[in-house]
Amino acid sequence: PGDDRSIDRLRQTKQRAAEQELTHHIADRTQLEKLAHSPPPHVERLLALFWPGPLTLVLPAGPRVPTLVTARGWTIAARVPAHAVPRELARRLGSPITGTSANLSGGPDPRSSEEVRRYLGGAVDFIIEGGPAPTGQASTVVDITTVVPRLLRAGALPISAITGQGMDVLAERLRTASRGKLRELTLTVCIGDGKAIAFLENRAEVLDR
Repeated sequence: PGDDRSIDRLRQTKQRAAEQELTHHIADRTQLEKLAHSPPPHVERLLALFWPGPLTLVLPAGPRVPTLVTARGWTIAARVPAHAVPRELARRLGSPITGTSANLSGGPDPRSSEEVRRYLGGAVDFIIEGGPAPTGQASTVVDITTVVPRLLRAGALPISAITGQGMDVLAERLRTASRGKLRELTLTVCIGDGKAIAFLENRAEVLDR
């Protein structure tokens, strides 16, 4: 993530705006220290449960992270991927790697190397064949930089997976929009040590379980 030329090329390849955040893949929990300040204890429980996996956390960036790779100049997104290939790349490099879906910004997520070639053509130097994408869904993104963490993007890790780990859940409907619109919901997850995590989601389906 410290190579400005690589970051610029990645953004140009994806046609991704400079203000849009990029995710960083890490080999394991220990590499998080290279990117961000340590998360609080109640967030560490999420890491223990769902890393490796499709959970991306937005955290305060550490002092050594260049502003080019941060969002808003002070946050960074990190994940330990479920797939072994990016984890092994990060492990052998001894450093986090900047990664994003292999498509044009805003386009459909690829499921295979053939789709990557179709979306990006000759813009990439190498494609590692790791088999089809296991879910076809982006990761779930949780921002923990706020006083009460928020769900920024629903994804492959459902809310039910988080709330089904022996956590008590208090669901409160804040507002019901006018006819034809979706309800705005907040889910507050009370964890054993008394901390709370809230998820803001604009889909009523999150209350199905």
